[in-house]
Amino acid sequence: MKKIWFSIIISTILFSSCETFSNFYKSWYDVNELKNIIVLQEGEEPKIFRSSNIDDDVNEILSNNYIIIGTTSFNGPDDNITNSIKEQCRKNGATIALYGKEYTDTRSGIYRSGNYYSSYNIRRYDYTVYYFVQRTFLPALGWRLANLNNEDRRVFQRNTGAIVFVVLKNTSVFYANIVRNDIIVRINEHIINNVDDYWDIYDKLITGDIIEVEYIRNNRSNIIKIKVE
Repeated sequence: MKKIWFSIIISTILFSSCETFSNFYKSWYDVNELKNIIVLQEGEEPKIFRSSNIDDDVNEILSNNYIIIGTTSFNGPDDNITNSIKEQCRKNGATIALYGKEYTDTRSGIYRSGNYYSSYNIRRYDYTVYYFVQRTFLPALGWRLANLNNEDRRVFQRNTGAIVFVVLKNTSVFYANIVRNDIIVRINEHIINNVDDYWDIYDKLITGDIIEVEYIRNNRSNIIKIKVE
């Protein structure tokens, strides 16, 4: 019995003295303030997936027209967090959650309770969870762009352009073979130095129009025609 209580006490101390799983949640969006999305319904079970390559798997989910509405991240002892993730999904409306678990270190020590002494070794892990809802509409072209960060500038040896970080499946840019990490530098006569430049012309795009897109891939400029849908 002492060993059982000892394990519970140590795990509790090393995980968090008073915090619970929900305290580590960070909201990106409140689903009640979003339009045209599919949220978890009462009595519906969210889908929970574990990932060994979370960056690629996040991108795969996003490519199916999902958006991230929040994250959970913390460091703690070995634990099955599936039920905690499901409970968070019921709170925030996420229909899908993806999580990763990566070993960080082992913490050792001696615990004393009265005249009882015991050593312990607790393996600890970084936990990361992403929560998703799906949109019911597709954007005009079917990509999601971002500004170049410092690492992008170093890798691609350029400062300007908007980098493609998601290509939505079954869209114009998908069938035009635009891929992740392509850098958009021009749309028609408009130079794209950053994402703001793209949004400046986004509302001017008309369904059915054919636009000319210049992008950089492998340090080479490419030009293609894409239909706005």
